[in-house]
Amino acid sequence: MPDHSASSLRFLLPGLALILSAFFAWFLIEDASREAPPEESALTPSSSPVAIPLASPKQSGRAATCSPLTREDLLSVPNERLIRFQTQDAYSRALELLAAHDLQNLGQLEDLLTLRVGYRDLSVLEDLFGEEELFHNFYHRTPPLPEGGVQPGAVPFGNTALSFLGVTGDRRNYGKGVRVAALDSGITPHLTFGENLLPQINLIPSPDPALQNQHGTTIAGILGGQDPRLPGASPAAEILPIRIIDERGLTNDWLILEGISAARDNGADVLLMSFGGEGYNPVLADELLQLHQDGVAIFAPTGNQGTNQVLYPAGYEGVYGVGAIDAGGKRLDFSAYGPGTDLVAPGLSLQAPYGEDLVTATSGTSISVYAAAGVFVAENSLQENETMVQTTERHLRTANDVGRPGYDSETGAGVPHLDRALRQDGPPVEDLALSSHFVVPPGDETSPPGVYVNIQNRGTTEVVNATITSKQDQTTTDFVVNSLAPNETAAFLLPLGQDRINDPAGLSILTSISSQNPKQDVDPQNNLRQDQVVLPASALPDSDVSSRKGRR
Repeated sequence: MPDHSASSLRFLLPGLALILSAFFAWFLIEDASREAPPEESALTPSSSPVAIPLASPKQSGRAATCSPLTREDLLSVPNERLIRFQTQDAYSRALELLAAHDLQNLGQLEDLLTLRVGYRDLSVLEDLFGEEELFHNFYHRTPPLPEGGVQPGAVPFGNTALSFLGVTGDRRNYGKGVRVAALDSGITPHLTFGENLLPQINLIPSPDPALQNQHGTTIAGILGGQDPRLPGASPAAEILPIRIIDERGLTNDWLILEGISAARDNGADVLLMSFGGEGYNPVLADELLQLHQDGVAIFAPTGNQGTNQVLYPAGYEGVYGVGAIDAGGKRLDFSAYGPGTDLVAPGLSLQAPYGEDLVTATSGTSISVYAAAGVFVAENSLQENETMVQTTERHLRTANDVGRPGYDSETGAGVPHLDRALRQDGPPVEDLALSSHFVVPPGDETSPPGVYVNIQNRGTTEVVNATITSKQDQTTTDFVVNSLAPNETAAFLLPLGQDRINDPAGLSILTSISSQNPKQDVDPQNNLRQDQVVLPASALPDSDVSSRKGRR
């Protein structure tokens, strides 16, 4: 690019960045339409997902100094800072200084040596406490329901999510002895919850029942539901609702910190936070990492914005970021991805509780969080002397691979599967599975571009001499798996030519597995997979790939 163009861009980019930041802030704080409670009778599925209202308080007056708005200002509670002090003495002195300098003490967490302070003039706060750590109080909100972010052909779950996750058989005691803290909008009493629903902790006032945000109720059912028509993965788990999200779907860093403190004080083994924001807070980061190191498993959604950027708190170290897939094992287009994506779980049209004894179908990464956590909670309840973090880490090493082989930034380690995790220490079983068909685009540094077949040994014994047969229209391609150890994956590049992609509808691929011992296969249903793959012409391999057959 000529130098004068680059120079022009350098002048334009700062302004463009400010405009984009302002637009995001407007999107974050502008009122969305209010939800109307469904009119269905008890346990009658609704025709559409629950609409979650999202908005923030209107911006109050700016500080007296009237300094320009920064991106951090736009994403945070106005005229507030969180202050973390280095010593107990400094913290105690600050409590005395606030009232004398027209500063409001809006909250205090002495064990963290942290205050929530309101101000009129930021310079007064900075002059008093400039040597301490001052942070914005960032907004978080429940991820908005995906609209237009579901690709054609995506397969809804309905009531099949638990079988997809390998949660089968007698589940009555799954989750027993495990306490799950649900930091959310609260949980409305519903017939699918029994004595496992503990008294709610309200860190913000409860609204009129008619205005109650149903986000917390809806997603909690997929983990702790006891009604056979709305079953949860861990119906015996104790669910501790901690209300930090208001009826508009908003919370902030300070309320999250208070919720974490309440969860810790009440002996939570698991922390679920189905919300997200873009601001990084070091106090919150340190607290979440400490909880993780103490053995508490923390789960949060990657987000429903469909971008290559995971929201916080999923992006914090020590938090398991959960994305969403359909019933075909494909990442949903709305599911955010990137560094911080640790796993994926069902996220399209799951049946869930709503309001007082109603049912709805809901989608999004929020429900994926509870679907995934329910599997780990169930497994942990069957173990002795194991923390939730230890259970989760062990399970992720044997997750069902989807997408590209092994860990990847779109699907993380894959999908949790309880039955498979529980048979790891049992007798040898065979289970060679077709995980996915996936596309590698041009310019990828890891593999030649093209369409691949991904297989995984989900059994507990080595697979030897299995044949993979893939059919693309009138062409059949065979691959041989000479040897594949338990939990390992293998990818095979299909020999496709330019003439195979003329149809804009894409390419239909049907792949099957033939093993030497079909009667010993514990899950023959995953031996056949058909997908419609839309492959751009630029993604085709430009060389003969026959020599890559059997590529590992």
